[in-house]
Order: sequence, then C-alpha cells, then structure tokens
Amino acid sequence: MKRFALSTTFLISACFAQAGSTYTLTDLGTLGGEFSYGFGISPSGSVVGGSVIAGGLVTHPFLYNGATMVDLGSLGGSFAVAQSVNSTNYVTGTSWLPGDGSFHAFLYDQQGMEDLGTLGGPFSQGRSINASGQVVGDASLASGYSHAFVWRNGQMVDLGTLGGSSSSATGINNLGAIVGNAQTGNGASHAFLYNGETLTDISVNGLFASANDISDTGMVVGVGGQGQPHSAYWYNGLVTNIPGLGGRTSEALGVNTFGMIVGRSDTQDGQSHAYIYDGTSLFDLNSLINPNSGWVLQSAVDVNDGGAIVGYGSLGNEVHAFIARPNVQALPEPASYLGLGVGFGLLCLRRRRKA
Repeated sequence: MKRFALSTTFLISACFAQAGSTYTLTDLGTLGGEFSYGFGISPSGSVVGGSVIAGGLVTHPFLYNGATMVDLGSLGGSFAVAQSVNSTNYVTGTSWLPGDGSFHAFLYDQQGMEDLGTLGGPFSQGRSINASGQVVGDASLASGYSHAFVWRNGQMVDLGTLGGSSSSATGINNLGAIVGNAQTGNGASHAFLYNGETLTDISVNGLFASANDISDTGMVVGVGGQGQPHSAYWYNGLVTNIPGLGGRTSEALGVNTFGMIVGRSDTQDGQSHAYIYDGTSLFDLNSLINPNSGWVLQSAVDVNDGGAIVGYGSLGNEVHAFIARPNVQALPEPASYLGLGVGFGLLCLRRRRKA
C-alpha cells in the first residue's frame, strides 16, 4: 500500500509540473456581506462555511450546491458557521442561541436545523460529519470542562479524555474512526485516535501535537510537536513532518483518501498561503492558479477525493470562500487502485479546458 502511494504521488507531482496553472478557481461570493470562509467539501463538491450577511453584523452558515450560496439560518443567535458536509448534504456546525449567551452544535438536513444539545453545560460545537450522519465535536459538562463527543442515533456520547480535564474531537471518517485532542493527566494536550472503545494517545512522544482530520485509510493530519508549530501527519504509528513555505508556522487541515493533504503555511514574508502536499512535494496553491486572478489564497481547509479544494483567500479588500478544481479528470474511485498508475499518466494529457 505504501509503495502504491509513493508511485501515485510521483505521478501527481509530474502532472503538476506539466500543467502550469493546474487549478480553476471559483469565487463562492457571500451572503451579502464582505466576508465568507469555506470550511468543508462533500464528495460531490457541495461546500459549507460561514458568511457575513447584508448589514455586516450577523454571520450565517451556508451551503453552496454548485450554483448558489444558500443561507442555512441559525439557532436564533447572531453568529453561526458550518464546518462539515457529507455526501447527502447533511451539515454540522455551531450556532449561538437567542441572546448570544451560549452556542450549540447543530445538524442541518432537509427538515432544517436541529440543536444537538450539550453534555450538561451551556456550550457545544459541531466540527465534522461522516457519510452515516455521525457528528463529532466538543461540548461542555456541568463542571465547566469540555469533552469530545460523537452524536449518533440521536444521542450525544461523551468520549472522555486522556486522563485530564478536557478534550475535543475534530474529525471522523466514514468508518467511524475519530481524531482530536485531549488533555493528559499532567495537563498536556495530546492528539488522540478513538476506535469505538477508548481514546488512544497518538502523540508519539510529542512528535504529533494536534490532529485536525482523518482519511478513510487512517491517515491523520495536524501539527507536529517539536519546535515551531508545523504541518505533520500520523500514519500507522509513524509521524512525518511536512515542509512549509519558508515561514515560521504551518498547519495541515484536510486529507483525502489518496493522501493529498491541504493546509496553510507562513511564507518568508509572513503571509499565510494555502498549500497542497502530495506525499513528496509541497506546492503553494497560489502558484497553481491563474497568476492574474487577483486572489491571494490564504488557507486550504478541505479536499475531496476528486481533488477539489475548499478554503478562503483575499480578493481585493474582501475575504471570500473558494473552490479550486483540478484541471484534470476526476480521480478514480478508491476501488480502482490497480489502474491508478496508468490513469494518472493519462490525466496530464487529458486536462479539461479552463473555464
């Protein structure tokens, strides 16, 4: 399996090198305000995030279905944002309640927005959703501490900690594996993997500091734990550091089934730029789009198995959510592994015409 991944990423790198501007950018716009942020993308390309609405004082979650940005509303407060969307356009995120005194995780489906409640305290946040509609995040207890949770079968289940007082779940894959971060008995924060029974510490003696996402193959991406905060991934007990774009810090935020990783990195001049990492090389996403676009892509937050990337960047004096779609055929289904090497060789020759 590892040998396959290396040969695949080599072909991806070769395709990037030949393709020039290898991504076509779509501005998702806003809900009437000046700012929007893209945080999650479904297998079919639906995007969720948050946008300021007209008037500039209220932020609502949105669902972009390929044509329009739909306002999902809120649980009654002035601020709400969507974090993750699955293949059936079920959405999770966080919304303030009426009066803005507390916020709760929500699940949005065809019936509307459902308050997922808490673990006994006033707050909760929805961070990730899988194909089965299971939601993970963190919620406060009556004690005031927050614990990671998984919401399934209509109930919020406390996942506990690594011996400390608090934890938070940040990602769940379609097999139900959950990752996040939790305090240990001595108060340190460590990355964890939940396998359905217990939290397992995957910090590997401090080499892996925090986890943000997990693929269906079990690759976990986040932040390395030695020196300045930097992108890293955990796989089968081993931690691999990811090079940055020359600045002080970076963070891996999303990963797909094929091991393509996206995130953000400081540049040498201190700007934050979106990046994509293919397993061998890291690319500034700004170098892979039309150089005359006017965009500065600041962060790539999620990537689907078709290689479409969602994030946000500056466009003039505003910040907008974007989709960056590869100018190649969509990647094959994970089951088509045997033909993948040949398929990637053809991708470079069969790029779609730019929009």
